[in-house]
Amino acid sequence: MRRPNLILYIFLGFLLKIFALFKGQRIKHLDKITKPAFVLSNHTSFYDFLYTTTAIYPYRINYLAADKMFYDPILGKLLRLAHAIPKCLFQQDLIAVRAVKQIIAQKGIVGIFPEGQISAIGKTNLPPFVISKLIKKQAIDVFVVKHHNAYFVNPPWSKQSFPGRINTTIEKILTKETILKLNENEIYNLIKDKLDYHADSYNENIDSLIVLDP
Repeated sequence: MRRPNLILYIFLGFLLKIFALFKGQRIKHLDKITKPAFVLSNHTSFYDFLYTTTAIYPYRINYLAADKMFYDPILGKLLRLAHAIPKCLFQQDLIAVRAVKQIIAQKGIVGIFPEGQISAIGKTNLPPFVISKLIKKQAIDVFVVKHHNAYFVNPPWSKQSFPGRINTTIEKILTKETILKLNENEIYNLIKDKLDYHADSYNENIDSLIVLDP
């Protein structure tokens, strides 16, 4: 497994960055990206891969993606072009783990949506415990890229996009030194807390909304 082609990634990533900007994404870096690293994201819309990619651009990222997606004639080609890692859903996949290790050995970034599927109600699904085992064994920096309001702008229950603002935050939640000190349960609880998100609760904060011109 290799990292995405640098020249192609820079070019296409720049186009995606512009597209996401017009879609309404605004990015706040709470911490600087370091490599190698895991990037974990919440999953409430079909555009989350795009928003995560643009959030860490120009750094390249290899995503773990459900193996069934590779059978789609168009999406499969895009995933292979991006050097995504196929992963069996809801079960351990030793081949995927080996690919992850190869990317880490190249000082790359591995992107994971721990929930394994899009949340249909805008609330973070409970991630599987195996994510903490993977992070404990690899012991590299872990970031959470959280997308706020993507559920209402690009809802999973509609093919239509709606006007709105997607606020994305980038936060380092674990370092190698911290991971070595924590056990798997402590790592899991931290990940679960940092990924936790509910679209309705977030939008009760008026600062998260956009006032549109009539």
